Parts: sequence; C-alpha cells; structure tokens
Amino acid sequence: MARRRRSNPLGQYILDTDGNPVPEPDLLVWGRWLEDAGDLRRVARDELPSGIVVSTVFLGIDHNWFDYGPPVLFETLVFNDYGEISAVDGRRYATRGEALAGHQTILRYAREYEKELLPQKANDNAC
Repeated sequence: MARRRRSNPLGQYILDTDGNPVPEPDLLVWGRWLEDAGDLRRVARDELPSGIVVSTVFLGIDHNWFDYGPPVLFETLVFNDYGEISAVDGRRYATRGEALAGHQTILRYAREYEKELLPQKANDNAC
C-alpha cells in the first residue's frame, strides 16, 4: 500500500516525457508545469454526434483521500452543452492504462445513452 510522503504532502504530480506521473513536491514547479502542460494533460477526448463529450485527463494532484492505496491521478467525465451528465458517471483512476480503459468503457456507456436520447429528442421535436 502506497502512503503519502511527507516530502509531497499535497500529492502534486507532473508527467515525465513518457507521460508517466512523477511526484513534484515543489509547489511552484508543479504550478508552472500545470500552466504550461496544455494538451499534455489530456489522455483522451471523444465527441459524439449529439454533442456529448467524454474527456479523460491527468489531474495533477492525488485524489486518493485515504492514507493507503495508490495515488488517484486521472479522471473521466462526460459533458454536453449543459455541463456534466449525471446519467453517465465519471470515474477516477490510478494509472494512465486504467484511465484509457476506463475512457473506453465510459465512451461505450455514453454511446448507449446517446442512442436512447436521440430518438427521444427526435420525437420531442416532431410535436
């Protein structure tokens, strides 16, 4: 079980040149990296015909709020023109590999949601 180190108590991470998370205890270095990283933080992004967007990103800070387990550094969320879609849940992950696999799972759920949503919208517009 991984524990937070005293040298990085806030759990800041950046990505190395291969896209792997590494701890960055210096708050200023971490902040500059986040500011400059741009698309380096994006793991995957898909936009469906209905405008639903599935986005998976590197968070840059450990979202594992317990004193055990690996750092949770990646997140997938689903959005449309109105914000986050709660019918298709978001998820968080410890590794880039988990994040990529999770993105595909959430994308599949979003496509199923879209199939149910689009016929309903067509019927609503016909009235």
